[in-house]
Amino acid sequence: MHGFYQALRGYRGYPEAALCLRLIALTACRPGEAADAEWDEFDYEDAVWRRPAAKMKARRDYISQLSTQAIAVLKDLQRITGGGRYLSPHRSGKGFTTPDPLTYAMRDKNLGRGTTPHCWRTMFSTWANENGFRPDPIERQLAHIESNKVRATYNKALLLDERRVLLQKWVSYLDDAEGVSTS
Repeated sequence: MHGFYQALRGYRGYPEAALCLRLIALTACRPGEAADAEWDEFDYEDAVWRRPAAKMKARRDYISQLSTQAIAVLKDLQRITGGGRYLSPHRSGKGFTTPDPLTYAMRDKNLGRGTTPHCWRTMFSTWANENGFRPDPIERQLAHIESNKVRATYNKALLLDERRVLLQKWVSYLDDAEGVSTS
């Protein structure tokens, strides 16, 4: 996994693609969520990303904490894309880009057949489970729906504090992969 993240850091194609890939890695969001994200979804002061239900696969509002590293990536991206409506505006100037350029960027790094930006979600989940985190915050971070319908009906916990700890440890792990000091 470390080599995977280091290869991403070394990507020399479109800088906005590399930054979007880093955002996906840091938040474990879906590639499409990074591609169609709008600047007004991000709150730097509270360090959160709020996505409306209409833009989510599960059709429910979603909130994710943002590490200082994720906020730095967003600020770098905003300098490049000009701070219009979308994080990843389409090159035509109309709407947002698709996740395809992100997939091409990963393939350009020769990270393995079938490697896509969605792989970050798999790596995050695997790492979190292997490191003893509870399933509920992992699944909430991945914006997964509870499969037990009764539990899903009654359990509306966002587990934000637990997810903040989980994400910070994940980001520290990625920083270690990159050789960045987090102290």
